[in-house]
Amino acid sequence: MAKRWVVSADSHVVEPDDLFTKALGKKWDVEKLPRIVKSYKGEKGPWLFAGKEYILLAGTLDVGDDAEMLKKANEDPSIRLQCLDKDGVWAEVLFATTTMLAMRSPDNLVARDCTRVFNDWMIEYCRQAPHRLYGAAMIHMDDPAWATKELKKVAKAGLRCAMINTDMRPEWKHAYQDKAYDKFWSVAQESGMPIMIHIVAGNKRDPFTTHGHEKKDIARYLIDLFTDGPITLANEFIFGGIMDRFPRLKVVLGEYELSWYPYWLFRAEQVADIFVPMIGGKKVKKSVRDYMKRVGQGVIDDPFASAGIDLIDVNTLMWGSDFPHPRCTYPNSLKLIDEKFGHLGPATVEKITVTNAARFYNIDLPKEMRMKAAAE
Repeated sequence: MAKRWVVSADSHVVEPDDLFTKALGKKWDVEKLPRIVKSYKGEKGPWLFAGKEYILLAGTLDVGDDAEMLKKANEDPSIRLQCLDKDGVWAEVLFATTTMLAMRSPDNLVARDCTRVFNDWMIEYCRQAPHRLYGAAMIHMDDPAWATKELKKVAKAGLRCAMINTDMRPEWKHAYQDKAYDKFWSVAQESGMPIMIHIVAGNKRDPFTTHGHEKKDIARYLIDLFTDGPITLANEFIFGGIMDRFPRLKVVLGEYELSWYPYWLFRAEQVADIFVPMIGGKKVKKSVRDYMKRVGQGVIDDPFASAGIDLIDVNTLMWGSDFPHPRCTYPNSLKLIDEKFGHLGPATVEKITVTNAARFYNIDLPKEMRMKAAAE
């Protein structure tokens, strides 16, 4: 294996168009389910209705000359492996696309069923290439008991991560820090399943769902989208005590990049050191930086990543290609990695692009890749 290989810690699948209507059409009104529609508000599509909002699909997977291949890769893992070979990516951790948006469905029962159907589909998809495709579950978190049962199922089936709602709904009975969710965090800890907090799966609207006059607020939607995960991490997992009660629980932030981190760290430490004593509130047992040693951080192509690199444990930083989404690095991932991170040195690049992800997600690397990582 002389060829250079990396691991993508954040890639995606695009679910089959009829995945949810086929599985759930007899149980639910099809109007509630994610599906493809021909037009929306008089504008021709195809459009994806994702459970709450609509996305115009035309051109969303156009990546150079390989657009058709990328589309087929979502249905056929053998085609996906051809794309990975071309890009120098040995293994991927795979997250949802449509199902992330379905987490915003106003009907919690529908959202639960959509995540369950997706998880079953993802399990079968990854079984076709188990040493290279590592699936992540989607778990709608409105009901702690249901979420815990689903987590046990997907962990037993071999999925390697669980993406939860990025933040709680205002109308939900419990916050993540409440003891009602402790069984869920306990199962995640004991099974070694990292908890993924990812953009788009929360209450913040994806700007790709805007249309017409709504596009006047696209900057508001886009910038706001990248704030919810770090807030949930601070309020629920660190200051909410989850990471104290479950000291081996792993948490990952997906697609927030790294340049947000210095400002967040300043404010989080200010909360811990000044505002909690001043205003009152729950004191944390460790420093914010100690908690962050257990938090994986995903990067794709952040040109300002160096601004935060000295403030984190580099063993928590993981590169992802975002394949096959519009901003994915395919088919030039190796070139981009060298341009964005090469100045950090080969040992650090090896951690960011191979060994950190392998450790977080228990990825079975080929012997040659393990030997190279040990040498670095």
